[in-house]
Amino acid sequence: MITLESPVPTALARTLDPAVPSNALALGATAAGALAGLVWGAGRGGPLRAVRTSVGWGGGAFAAWAIARELDPDHPSTAALAIPLTAAGLALGTPSPPVTLTTLLAARTAAGTVGVALRRTDVAVLALLGGGALASLSRRGRVGRPLDAPSAGVALTAALATATTLPARAVRSRTDVGGRPIQAARIGTARILAAATIGLCALAGRPGVAANTPAVAALVATAVARLSRR
Repeated sequence: MITLESPVPTALARTLDPAVPSNALALGATAAGALAGLVWGAGRGGPLRAVRTSVGWGGGAFAAWAIARELDPDHPSTAALAIPLTAAGLALGTPSPPVTLTTLLAARTAAGTVGVALRRTDVAVLALLGGGALASLSRRGRVGRPLDAPSAGVALTAALATATTLPARAVRSRTDVGGRPIQAARIGTARILAAATIGLCALAGRPGVAANTPAVAALVATAVARLSRR
């Protein structure tokens, strides 16, 4: 999300400078995803479907990048890799903006990358988003619906990716506010939390897995990046 410095810091928002190559890539991928979703949705339904698909695809591309940035803050290339991975996940369905945003902010607060303690307003926002995410999942599929082979494979892949990235190694990056060292233990917690949201979504069956494929892409990208650095 693009933010400016605020006189009242929040633990949920980070600045996004388009001059940074990784940030410019994320913005470009978001715009491309939104445009592709608009065209695809318009060809298969009315304006409402076109807009919903556009928001889902564009938001999914950004969420994959942003979640990966929280899970592997030292390596922008990991966030870049998450973008094409989440595009592949569109075969399962369109990501849910409330679900992906909730996952992103939960991972961000767990990782502590902003460097600001949670405020009451932050907790209220997270609670509202969480409620919206649950409502989105309930509309997509009933809890207890069995997974088909593709979605079960995606959920298993996310679990294996999380196992591969734990424990988190030392982190060189510092918090946005205050410039304090980011704790590796908190990054590990963020990875576990991201995997937990995928497991929760899987309870709604394939539509639930599709709702949170950006988180799967971020976890897989983190695992691939870690294995490639060994």
